[in-house]
Amino acid sequence: MKKSILTSLALVLLAFAANAQLSTTAGHNVKINAASVLDIVMTVTTDVELDFEDSDDYENGVTVTNAAELKVKSNKGWQVAVTTSATNFESASGNNDTELAASALKVRKNGTVDYSAIDSGDAIATGTKGGHTGARVFSIDYKLNPGYFAADTYTVPVTFTVSNP
Repeated sequence: MKKSILTSLALVLLAFAANAQLSTTAGHNVKINAASVLDIVMTVTTDVELDFEDSDDYENGVTVTNAAELKVKSNKGWQVAVTTSATNFESASGNNDTELAASALKVRKNGTVDYSAIDSGDAIATGTKGGHTGARVFSIDYKLNPGYFAADTYTVPVTFTVSNP
């Protein structure tokens, strides 16, 4: 009987010891270092041409819709602004470099009403975080209505910048 009690006691102690071993834990924290993401891509990088072919174009201006598509990726709210580094369009001949002010060129997000001058630095689009989908993909329209100016070929650089508002 003593052997039976001792054996039972030994088994009980072993069971407690085994359970004590199964309840130990270990752990650590997982840390995430998330950098800001702001990315803009223009899908059409060829030159946009506004052709002034007749007097109606000089009197009413020329508009190009869906001139290029912009795609924005960001992990927070964003805005796209348009700027130029030039005061005037540069003429190919070099004789008419002051003929056409850069501020005459207007741009807008396609589907909106108001145009902004390219030298204004105004935000033409805003949005929320996410990838190149939905409202973060949009086209731009250009409008130029400066009146009559000298016949030549003119160029002005236009830059779109995505930033946090």
